[in-house]
Amino acid sequence: MMPRALQLAALVSIPVAASCINAVQYVARHYKVPQISYGAASVIFTFDKSEQYPYFLRTIPDLNSELESLAGFIQVQGWKNIALLYTSDRPTYHNVLKFINATRERGINIAVRRAFISEASNEDLKDHFYKIGNSSVRIIVFIGTLKDQQQLIGSCLESAPHLSDKGYQWIGVHNSMYRTLYLNDSGDIIPKYKSWVQGFIGLQNSANVSSPIYINYSNRWFSAANDSDTPSIVLTNRRSTIPPIANFAYDACFMFAHALNRMVKSRQDPALPENRETYLKVLKNVTFDGVSGHISVNESGDRQVSVPFDILNFVNDSLVLIGSVTVDGKVSLNEDVKIVYTGGATEKPRDMPVTKIPRSALISMIFGSAVCTLVSYFDETSNVTCVLDLWFMNIGYTLIIGTLLETDEDIR
Repeated sequence: MMPRALQLAALVSIPVAASCINAVQYVARHYKVPQISYGAASVIFTFDKSEQYPYFLRTIPDLNSELESLAGFIQVQGWKNIALLYTSDRPTYHNVLKFINATRERGINIAVRRAFISEASNEDLKDHFYKIGNSSVRIIVFIGTLKDQQQLIGSCLESAPHLSDKGYQWIGVHNSMYRTLYLNDSGDIIPKYKSWVQGFIGLQNSANVSSPIYINYSNRWFSAANDSDTPSIVLTNRRSTIPPIANFAYDACFMFAHALNRMVKSRQDPALPENRETYLKVLKNVTFDGVSGHISVNESGDRQVSVPFDILNFVNDSLVLIGSVTVDGKVSLNEDVKIVYTGGATEKPRDMPVTKIPRSALISMIFGSAVCTLVSYFDETSNVTCVLDLWFMNIGYTLIIGTLLETDEDIR
């Protein structure tokens, strides 16, 4: 039970596990205390579940919106066949369904779709890698947490290192787009992990770093005293970047501040049970320019996406901004930035391997069609129309095959 002396006006949190969020939501729902999340793993508590969890709001863009953007990016790249790996926890499962629908609408075929449990044995992932390797698909999308991504990298290096060679392409979501991906618990670089992520491409939530609001926020961030409990964040080092999650946490606090200000001006105490329905309505109507962009939520509590997602590329020991993509799939690439693909490749990989056919084989096919036509011509049962139809059909098929299949000379 909530102590009578404790009058909560709001909860600001980041979701760690669905079970934890569910427990918090029970308290929030019972006492009508709004909760604003600045993490993206909570999709099951909004959207179609908003009536069940009415007090859950979010300042970070919905992962579904990010996956819509990711599907649009894949389509623009011309990749029509992909493999999908994802963790099988409940929130991710709902996101995956949205991603599958988004790819289907864009004519993208998910040739291999495999799920694995967090901290699963290498044997489980080994089987998934085997399926992907045998499918001929070269574009691999991963949806999961950073920890799951690290687990996947370790297993891939051990059982299927060829899947990170040139010709393949790994793509991820914002959870994977951190240097932490190839660092150990002490913050040191793991060389083989760093090598694996070279060319890895993924989306990340953006922030307008040149805006006055962000600059002021950045100055406060870097002037703060070092926190001994979080040694991985060097606050006084301006060469480091502010973690995107911190941007959304900052905006979550300010969202409550704006709502509280309105409640105080109207002389209503948001901590009182009789005012909490009004407080929730005020929160859902708060709108302001935050460090992560324009802040507002819809009736379900989901952040309204008003800014595109950044497209990042792991190159050497940094994350390079190569462009952006909107929720409706409009991609803008930085022309002055060279994209590096998986394995350090500079040429964009194909979604399926090219079947090579020698030019001599094409010539043989044309010669064969001519011979076939001549034989038919001298066949007493054939007429001129039949022979011409056969000739054009054979030549047509040969030209189509020659167009679709790349020759050795073209490759050279």
